[in-house]
Amino acid sequence: MRKDKIRVAVVAGGLTVGGVESVIYNYVSHMNREDYEWFYISYDTPDRETKDRFEELGFHVFAVAKKKEHFFRSCREVYDILKKNHIRIVHSHMTLMCFITNILGYAAGAKVLISHSHLALHVQGIKKYVYDCFKVLSRWTATDYFACGEEAGIYLFGKKNMSNGNVTVLNNALDYQKFSFSAILRSEIRREWRAENKVVIGHVGRFTEQKNHTFLIEIFAEYKRRNPDSLLVLAGDGPLLPKIQAYVQKLGIEKDVLFTGATGDTARCYMGMDVFLFPSLYEGLSVAALEAQTSGLPIIASDRVAKETALTKEGMLFLPLEAGAEKWADAIEACPKKRISQGIYENLKKRNLDIDSEAEKLDMHYHRMMERRK
Repeated sequence: MRKDKIRVAVVAGGLTVGGVESVIYNYVSHMNREDYEWFYISYDTPDRETKDRFEELGFHVFAVAKKKEHFFRSCREVYDILKKNHIRIVHSHMTLMCFITNILGYAAGAKVLISHSHLALHVQGIKKYVYDCFKVLSRWTATDYFACGEEAGIYLFGKKNMSNGNVTVLNNALDYQKFSFSAILRSEIRREWRAENKVVIGHVGRFTEQKNHTFLIEIFAEYKRRNPDSLLVLAGDGPLLPKIQAYVQKLGIEKDVLFTGATGDTARCYMGMDVFLFPSLYEGLSVAALEAQTSGLPIIASDRVAKETALTKEGMLFLPLEAGAEKWADAIEACPKKRISQGIYENLKKRNLDIDSEAEKLDMHYHRMMERRK
């Protein structure tokens, strides 16, 4: 007799080209799918290409109303999905907002309620007190704690829970072979971009406030002023895309900035770039930064990105945002435009960032959690 599948609902803010979505896809694609039935709940309209990829993997994809716009309707829709589909594990990737889906999951009869931290925010004023309340709620309402790294774990669950082993660190692991540098792919994509003889500055990420695209554009504009044969490639989609496109036009550099849109094949984008810019306002263990490093790209990142993101000392430079666009442009000019491969794979393995071993770990955790709560 075939055993019943474990029904897992993963909950995230959206379903597009992004870090959390990549993490979920990487893990599920490397797990034994015969044991599970997967459901994906998105609080935003899914990107069509990404939605198709997840459905091909076996996911049932649902889009619900945004909490900020229709809170009670959103909660009702999530509850109905969890209840009607007899979900047993609710895995919420919402960091501070995990408590909402935890409560809904408990009401719908789920046995395992996971709060998963992906960020370490640094805020002041009234926001800090509000966020502190959300942290407590996301701890109280969860049966299990997950985090993408130590910094993100301490942020949501506290140092004591981290040191006591109460937090499972589920690394943002990736498939090394997929992102290993390919000279053939590099030539192909640079021909498509018409950038064979240009310095290509790149970024992969959703167009949201967190990613700080406005400052990224200012950095490139300064670098472009000094180095005319350069191109900025921005991969991704998001609510602030029209605003950033308008800003590019305002600066008169629209011919030098390529918006690729959402893409399921970020590996090809990394191959064509020479330097990866990452001026985020806050960031946990970034999937995009790990992928970029695995392809050998040197990275210039803000000092608000978790330091544990660096795989090698040579591969990642951290700069304060307060240094300004000129200092960041200086760093691009000083950055060696060559691939960095020494020690990357060894560090991925050493830090448990290889997807095969990490997916096996998640599989074991799911089964153990279900056994404990029978």
